[in-house]
Amino acid sequence: DVLHARRNAEARWELLSRFGALTAAQVAEAAGSRSKNTSALAGRWLRDCDVFAVTYHGSRYFPAFQFDEMGRPLAVIANVLTHLADLGPWQQGIWFITRSRLLDDARPVDLLRVEPERVVATAKAGATPLD
Repeated sequence: DVLHARRNAEARWELLSRFGALTAAQVAEAAGSRSKNTSALAGRWLRDCDVFAVTYHGSRYFPAFQFDEMGRPLAVIANVLTHLADLGPWQQGIWFITRSRLLDDARPVDLLRVEPERVVATAKAGATPLD
């Protein structure tokens, strides 16, 4: 329905605008990659399920919250993604930014660095947003 489509579009916009989104080249730069192929590093991490990416207006973006201050994927992301494998990339992204009752109404994205084990447990429990 129209309301669902509008909420979905708003959640997608929030994911990219509020939490930041990097191109493959920006991921490589942040990680200090010296490869001439600026897509190689992000592509490898994507193939290895260390990170996820969403496609927006024909371009691939990597939500910035997945990376540490050195530009490397947070280990918790790969752990969570193993439990969210049946979701599409946008659904995965929205899962990270949606409050969960299992996290005392916090968003997984807010706990990635401080309580990663709780985020993984929530994903393992199959908790969808608002569960």
